[in-house]
Amino acid sequence: TFISFARDGAPVRRIEAGTATLTPGGWNLTDAKSWPLSDAPNPEQAARYYETLRIPSDLTREGIRDSFGTPSAIPIWELPAFIAQLERAGFSARRHLVWFHMELALPAFMVAMLLIGAGFTMRHTRVSRTGLMVLYAIMLGFGLYFIRNFAQILGENGQMPVLLADWAPTLGAIGLALGLLLHFEDG
Repeated sequence: TFISFARDGAPVRRIEAGTATLTPGGWNLTDAKSWPLSDAPNPEQAARYYETLRIPSDLTREGIRDSFGTPSAIPIWELPAFIAQLERAGFSARRHLVWFHMELALPAFMVAMLLIGAGFTMRHTRVSRTGLMVLYAIMLGFGLYFIRNFAQILGENGQMPVLLADWAPTLGAIGLALGLLLHFEDG
């Protein structure tokens, strides 16, 4: 259903179509019926039927997708249904899917950060280089955060599978932190 409006907000024309396909430059409608609403006393009597009809538009798939906003604007418990709805409508939900899995992996990533902090700082204070160890922990934490964001961008662009982009940095960080803890504690 398409409804055209005048500048003052009054409806001018209504179009019902069997199918509508968005192509560059406009909509291609099939089995369409158009009713003039502004200048006809009886819109049904003045209605016209079209096998195919083209409505010019500067709307694009990317413009529609971007109008949905950022994935962070949608509550996480509503994201699976929103992703399914996007895919049913024929749009790519990759950006939302990556965001959803990144949010699911976030608690495990925070555990990895905690383990990294523990691995570098849980030492006797009499041991020298405590300040250096704290600096290493901070630098490694920022480095892993950068790698996580870089993997997210690769996942959103389709250059990396979604699950690999979301979970590999987190699981790698946990493995690195556990290895670091075992190395420092057991020598």
